[in-house]
Amino acid sequence: MSDGDSRARNASRWHAGRVCRAVACAAAISASAGLYGVAFAAPSLAVGLALAPLWWGIQRLKALASAVAMGLWSLAAALAVAPWWAEALARYWDQGAAVAWLAALAANGVLVTPVFVALGAVHAGLRRLPAWAYAPACGAAWVAAEWLRVEALPAVFGVTGNPWGLLGYAPAFGDVLVQVAALGGVYAVSFCLASAGAGLARALALGRVPRRSRAVAAAAGALPLALGLGYGALRLDGAPEVAEGPRVALVQAHVPVESRWNEEHYGLHFETYLRLTRAALVEEGGADLVFWPEGAMTFFLEREPAYLAAIQRTLAVSGAELVAGGPAREDGAGGVRAFNSVFRVAPTGPLVDRYDKRFLVPFAEYQPFGGRGLSRRDFGGVEEYTAGEAQSPLPTAAGPAGVLVCSEMALPALAREHARAGAAYLLGPANDGWVAASGFAAQQLSMLRLRAVETGRPAIRVSGSGPSAVVDAFGRVRARAPARARHVLRAALPAVVGPTAFTRGGQAFPAVCAAVAGVAAVWGGRQAGRKRSADPP
Repeated sequence: MSDGDSRARNASRWHAGRVCRAVACAAAISASAGLYGVAFAAPSLAVGLALAPLWWGIQRLKALASAVAMGLWSLAAALAVAPWWAEALARYWDQGAAVAWLAALAANGVLVTPVFVALGAVHAGLRRLPAWAYAPACGAAWVAAEWLRVEALPAVFGVTGNPWGLLGYAPAFGDVLVQVAALGGVYAVSFCLASAGAGLARALALGRVPRRSRAVAAAAGALPLALGLGYGALRLDGAPEVAEGPRVALVQAHVPVESRWNEEHYGLHFETYLRLTRAALVEEGGADLVFWPEGAMTFFLEREPAYLAAIQRTLAVSGAELVAGGPAREDGAGGVRAFNSVFRVAPTGPLVDRYDKRFLVPFAEYQPFGGRGLSRRDFGGVEEYTAGEAQSPLPTAAGPAGVLVCSEMALPALAREHARAGAAYLLGPANDGWVAASGFAAQQLSMLRLRAVETGRPAIRVSGSGPSAVVDAFGRVRARAPARARHVLRAALPAVVGPTAFTRGGQAFPAVCAAVAGVAAVWGGRQAGRKRSADPP
């Protein structure tokens, strides 16, 4: 065989090897997106393995290729985690499926993908780190990406972040691992899981890697997860017995959402809530406080004295209070403003206290560019809401309530603000009947569990279609209503645990992670530069 034939054969093998590696990387990255969706669908070990194929797939990629791969992964993972988004948008807007899917992809492409593209570019430096540093650096970089898209960038640029699909919200390891949220918020949970995946990926890396380096990488990745599980087990083992607090009743009426804004159905749906409330108050034990979900009232209660009188007659039977969601209206020199509000209704007297939702969902609760946006549905004259201002927790018979209306349950900083302002518990009213799939409600309940652990406060999720739930300050679900059913959930409100490290320190953990990831990426890049300069020409 001539030298030319030998060189041609070697070149052919080299190209074939590159193609095989590229196919393997693409398959691994695709599998990771699928596993990420599975991790949110049901409690499983998939959450611990979901990122391993992703880290493995991009380990040999340079900055540009890694950035593109990570951006594509973010879109695929978003669809895997929330396949119900497009259907919900179509139903809410009364639009076709094509418009809804395009809107869902565009939202993720604008609010999520750029951050993951940056993460992919940063990883090009991280992949050059020694075995012991790679996994924790990847975990820190992952946390930085989540923090940037949820809180940091929105705070700087005044835009809405996308808090859905954070790794820490995936149900894994029961109530144990989530306890680290008391130290660093949901980001601490994400750090443990992302580091474990990166360590496993490095241990299985292609190429000639010493066994010791593989073992060190796996151990470095597993250590944060092991420490997190150990801390969680100790915290739960030392948890006090749940004290019996005020008796609460959560009314889950499960009325058809499409007809709620039809004026002809106002009385019918209102009577459903009143009937369920009367039943809750006269049953053995009764209730000190009754909760209705977000948007339970689709009329302006302040301007409907007959409806207010009907509520107060129902409450007067036992002297209970009602906390209920509905629109509020204010007329001023600038025109009419509507708010997505939560009211406290006493058995007697006028309406005094209410909370107005502060962080609104674009293209649903307000239109960033004016007009009606993409919605073709008639919402009874309330086409968009005005954002509320910062306010104290809502006073109730069970103590001050830190209200997180629906999507606000996804905001750790707001829950922390309520806790620091003296909230005795967190209240999450939700209007989730627009989403037929169970994934939305399940992830939102997971969010509220994390908010409870982060702040050391018990939490209530009262939903229009369920599941409504009562959660203690350790994130344990103490009572839960069935989903997609008419139900009244009665329970005792658990006690407050006390201030947590997250309540005191807030954003310290993700900020430190962002700094560590930046330093590690620069260090890794310099290590690669030194290696290239040391190679003979």
